[in-house]
Parts: sequence; C-alpha cells; structure tokens
Amino acid sequence: RFAKCGAVILNKKERKAVGGVLLKNGALNAAIVGQSAATIAEIAGIFVPENSKVLIGEVSATDASEPFAHEKLSPTLAMYRAKDFADAVDKAEQLVAMGGIGHTSCLYTDQDNQPERVAYFGQMMKTARILINTPASQGGIGDLYNFKLAPSLTLGCGSWGGNSISENVGPKHLINKKTVAKRAENMLWHKLPKSIYFRRGSLPIALDEVITDGHKRALIVTDRFLFNNGYADQITSVLKAAGVETEVFFEVEADPTLSVVRKGAELANSFKPDVIIALGGGSPMDAAKIMWVMYEHPETHFEELALRFMDIRKRIYKFPKMGVKAKMIAVTTTSGTGSEVTPFAVVTDDATGQKYPLADYALTP
Repeated sequence: RFAKCGAVILNKKERKAVGGVLLKNGALNAAIVGQSAATIAEIAGIFVPENSKVLIGEVSATDASEPFAHEKLSPTLAMYRAKDFADAVDKAEQLVAMGGIGHTSCLYTDQDNQPERVAYFGQMMKTARILINTPASQGGIGDLYNFKLAPSLTLGCGSWGGNSISENVGPKHLINKKTVAKRAENMLWHKLPKSIYFRRGSLPIALDEVITDGHKRALIVTDRFLFNNGYADQITSVLKAAGVETEVFFEVEADPTLSVVRKGAELANSFKPDVIIALGGGSPMDAAKIMWVMYEHPETHFEELALRFMDIRKRIYKFPKMGVKAKMIAVTTTSGTGSEVTPFAVVTDDATGQKYPLADYALTP
C-alpha cells in the first residue's frame, strides 16, 4: 500500500545510505529538513523516482542509536514489525519517550469497530495530541482533519515536554489576565466541648454525667505525681462506687513522647474503656488525646496526623471520626495550656526529639 501511494521501501544498502545523512554529529542534519524524498535520496547517493513521496526504512531498534528512530522533519519514515497490537504500541511508547514525549502520536485503525484499540492507544501514549486516522503533521495543527484541536502552528507539549501548556497555543494563551484580589479572611469560629464544668466542687457533679451516660469502663490518664498524691483517687472512688470499672495509666511525663503514648494506647486496647479521662496539666491531656486516636483508630499513621496545613478545615489528611469506642473527658489541675477545651495536642518523637503540634476538632474533649 505504501508503494502504491508513492513511497519507496528502501533495501538494506539504501536504508544505510539514507540513515547516514539523517543525522549529523548526533543531531538532525539541517540539509535534509523540508527537502523532497528525491533530493534526500540524491544527498544520500542513491536514486529514486523524482515523484517519490517518502523514503521508508525498515528497522528494529527504537533507541537513539537508530537514525530512523529520531525526529527527522523530512519525508523519511521508520517502519517496524510488531508481533501484535500491544507490541506495536510498546514500540511507539519507546519512540515517543526517546524523542517526542508530550508532542503528538497517531494511530490508524477502524475507529468505529476497534474502540478498545483507540482507548488503549490513548491511555498508553504520553503525548498531548493523540490523532486517529489523521496525518500527524497536518492533523496536529488542528482544523484540517478534526475539530478537536485549535488551529495553531505552536503546539504545547505539557510538563512531559517541558512546556507550561499541553494545548495548541492560541489567542487565549497570549492574553494577559489581571486579577484584583480584595482582602478577605477566613471566618472565625469557636468550638468548645459539649459540657464544661468549673469552680470548686464541680468534679463530682461532672463525673455524675459519666455515670448517667451509662459508661462502664473508665481509663484515667495522668502523671506519676498526681497518682502518688492521691488525686486520681478522687475520680476512681466516685466511679467505683457507681459500679464503673477503672484503670489508671500514670506514666505520662512532661512533654509526652510517642513511646509513652503508644504504651498507653496498648493499655487502652487491652482494657477497652468506653470513656477516657485525662487528669492533670497539658501533658496528660495531650497524651490522652493521642492515645484516644490510637485506641479508636489503630490503623492511623502518626506521620499523617502531624502533616502541616494552612487552614484547619482544609487539611490534606482528615482526622478519623472520634467517639465511636470511647468518650474523651479532660480534668485540668492547672491554669495552663487550656488543652481541656481545645482541639490541640503536642507530642514529642523520642526517636528524633522533634515536637509535633497536632490540631483537629476531632481532638476536642
């Protein structure tokens, strides 16, 4: 079919001669650019009919060592044999990757009866223009053989080809757009725990809510000083009297570490509380919050929880829904960080010494 249309299928000797003039010092030979097939043949020292339209050399290599595999800007084509369609697409992929990534690829097939081939070719080719049954050079500039591409002689190759756009460059890409941005700030809001008890003598009344809500197993998280001085007893005595089983984790230290938090989470997993009560200053409350997350969602990765964000409502990683296994209650003993009513927690990675401030409304007690 190529021969009937005016193509010349080069023999081995002719192919080698033409291949020798396609490149010069590893780059495209400017002398052949835009020349006719007959003129290129003459430069290569071979004879072809004057009315020849294209010179075709059958080759096998798809890497830079094969002159015919390069972009040639002339009526010279490489022809490859393939075992099947997938093998042909694989060879086309290699050619695109070697010298035309982002630009244009072309497939001739029965577009009505072979839609799966069109879809597969489009999926595999890393080119901005994927032409079907269309001459690549004329079809790529748009309008002549399709109405999908904007008419243009400047073709964007996207980030694959190191360009800023992947479309045919048109007037819209040459227009300078001005944007006047007036100052507008995010709304302010204040979210607090459902119930806040304060002033002297409020603890027993607050604990009554734990009892009336039907909680049966309470884990108290505190530090060793408060535990040794009997402060935890003020909570456990009230709960035990009401038939609530209690367990106390008192190994939290100042600036709680991940290892301590994980140890507390292990205790929670074995005890299976339905309410976690943090008792103390900022450190026990921060540790309890992270234990709470690890207890409710052991699949959660701490590194994802610690990802930074500009807006608490637009973070990349969404905290999981809390309160499914246990309720979180904070009892503060100092006027300090305010962690008892905030969505914040700070924990230190004892392996690196780095502090991670965490923030999400899911952490609000």
